[in-house]
Amino acid sequence: RLLVLGRISSMLPSRDNDLVRLNLDAMGVLDFDEGTASIDAVLVDSRLAHKFALTGAMALRARWTSGPGAGFVLAVGGFNPRFAPPASLPRLDRIAIALCSGDNPRVTCEAYFAITSNTLQFGARAQLHAAAYGFSVDGDVGFDVLIQLVPLHFLAEFHASVQLKRGSKNLFKVSLQGELEGPRPLRVSGKASFEILWCDFSVRFDKTLIDGEKPPLPPAVDVLAQLKQALATPQSWTTLGPAHASHGVALRKLLAGGAAGAGGAIVLDPLGRLVVKQQVVPLNTARDIDSFGGAPVAGARRFVLSASLNALPQGAGPVRDQFAPAQFFAMSDDEKLAGPSFEDMDAGLVFGSEAVSFDAEQVVAAPLAYEPIVIDDMSAPAKPPAPPRVMSFDRLRFHSRTGAAARAPMRAVGLARFRADDEDRAQLAARATELEAPQWAIVPLADGAPAQLDANLRTWSEYRAALAKLNRGGARWQVVPMHELQD
Repeated sequence: RLLVLGRISSMLPSRDNDLVRLNLDAMGVLDFDEGTASIDAVLVDSRLAHKFALTGAMALRARWTSGPGAGFVLAVGGFNPRFAPPASLPRLDRIAIALCSGDNPRVTCEAYFAITSNTLQFGARAQLHAAAYGFSVDGDVGFDVLIQLVPLHFLAEFHASVQLKRGSKNLFKVSLQGELEGPRPLRVSGKASFEILWCDFSVRFDKTLIDGEKPPLPPAVDVLAQLKQALATPQSWTTLGPAHASHGVALRKLLAGGAAGAGGAIVLDPLGRLVVKQQVVPLNTARDIDSFGGAPVAGARRFVLSASLNALPQGAGPVRDQFAPAQFFAMSDDEKLAGPSFEDMDAGLVFGSEAVSFDAEQVVAAPLAYEPIVIDDMSAPAKPPAPPRVMSFDRLRFHSRTGAAARAPMRAVGLARFRADDEDRAQLAARATELEAPQWAIVPLADGAPAQLDANLRTWSEYRAALAKLNRGGARWQVVPMHELQD
């Protein structure tokens, strides 16, 4: 794990004539064990034309290995108001500039830009305020654009208004708000309003600028074939070492092309476990897969992975990973924006157990006996040998913590340096705090008990599918987080 502290600076057009000065103080963590990068930065001492201050913040989250969390998120100044950002990201201030030094008149501008695994987002806003002799003028103009890459879809919302007031009374106001949605059909809709004194008029518009059907979907994909291909690759098979044990040995690497290393074989620790995991499609879902990365699905729509040896089932636990539900399930635009970008779903299996057992009949009593040898004065006559001694278990345990084996380099590299012994581990487990996975319930809009649902429902998208079935005859139910129902 590497802690990163630094400053990112840009002086344009040159350092001596920095009409645009940008300074970002950044702090982040690169975790090579987890395969993640997390960087947060804020603008400091940044100005435009040596006079106007620039403020704002940015954040980066990236993962180059499988695991919880979004694959890639970069946000400068925040996100689209309709987008639900990952929980790991803090609230980001817009990139803003004040074009006036005082409060009257006041002209402020702000903007943002964000990239996620499947969206491109940007927007801007400008506001004006000026007051004199009891009158005031306020103006506001801005836009927000959200582009979904697969399947291609964009939504651009815009607004503009100007208002003249005498004190707190409105004298005149013109406003416009609407949205442009496409690419096909390309449709613009909105409302224009005109207010003068106590009278107001509004005109709504909804027009299709470019006719046509939505872009054709790509050819149907055989997801089962894609899943089989992923499971057959060596990259889908890994091993897990013992979680709370270290036997002080290192497994040798298999030589490519050798008798033991041919075919991409992997070495399994005798106390470890075998893991198979893929990121093609979620497994054990409570509903059918509707699409595959924006393409229709051909063939099977639910997938279950099991293991057997000589026709006998093998005990294996599920392995979960992050999947984007919008890539696999039919969701409306509102559901895509309101729901989580990634959810924990089953991705594979883990074979083996962390438990270690011993056969009592095979245990051989072997007391740790040793002969003490005293080397004192070589010129003095040799002393008679001392009788053999037996080291107690407590003494052995003491030396195991302070001796050469305990101070070996392999015990102080990577996560091994944080490993606790059995006693410390028991104490840590007693007071450890773990975050539970999010849970939901379907409750009536009026007072009442939650709905009785399939016990296999776990993810937000599965609850949304169950909600759609319950609300076919009318909107009577809603999905709420489980913690909101608890006292």
